[in-house]
This record gives sequence, structure tokens and C-alpha cells, in this order.
Amino acid sequence: MQQKSCCRPEPPDCLNDEKVLLLNTENLQYKFSRKSQDMIINFFEDCITLVCYNDQISLKLIDIMRDNEIIIPEELSLVSFDDSDLAFASEVKLATVIHPKEKLGIEAANLMLKMTADKEKVFKVKMMPGLVVRNSTGPVTG
Repeated sequence: MQQKSCCRPEPPDCLNDEKVLLLNTENLQYKFSRKSQDMIINFFEDCITLVCYNDQISLKLIDIMRDNEIIIPEELSLVSFDDSDLAFASEVKLATVIHPKEKLGIEAANLMLKMTADKEKVFKVKMMPGLVVRNSTGPVTG
């Protein structure tokens, strides 16, 4: 089954808002169709910040914005997730949400041990993410 490369799929109820643009990528290389790129640019006219679900998508959007002469962060702020090495891969260093990976790993191991001792119990763990502010965000002047 071919995945659509369409913008504006039916969002979940929590995101049912005209100010939220959900995009599907065409494939695992995170390539956006021309239609998707045009929708991003048209949507941009009414927003000041883009939040991307990973650094790879963020870098692709930086390319799209540059191709359309939109300057980050002067005209648009960009925030990403995962703080991968890609966060430093372009001239625009990505502001990114970070997760305590080492702490997550330790907690996962501890939970596995607890689950082997008590197979019926449900365990929940909450961890606070952090934010690393870099030069992809700032006051929008354009």
C-alpha cells in the first residue's frame, strides 16, 4: 500500500486545529513532495514556529525554507526532537528537546527486573525532557 504524501491528514482530536499542519513523508528518506513543500510554505505565512518530530525532518525543512528565502530564526523559529548529531549538521544549529537517554536506559533495565518479579503489576515512569536552545529559535523579526 502506497503512503500518501499529503498534507492535512485527519488529525487526532487533540490536534484538531487549523493551526496544526501534519505532514507525512513519502519514504524513509524524509523527502517531501512538491505539493507538501508548497503547503509548508503557504502554511508558514501564518506561523512563527515549526516543531518537528526529529532532527532529520528539521534539516529538510531548513532546506525548504532556504530555497524559499525564509530565514531561520529571523522569520521562523524551528524546534526539533532527539538532539542527534544532525542538530549540528547545518549552519543553523537546532534547538531541540532532549530526553535523559542514560537515565531512560537504567530505568528500563530496572523495570524489566521488576516485571520479572511481578508479572501482573503495571509500572509507570515519567521523566521530564529538557530543552537545548540553539540558534534555530529567537524573536521573529520578519
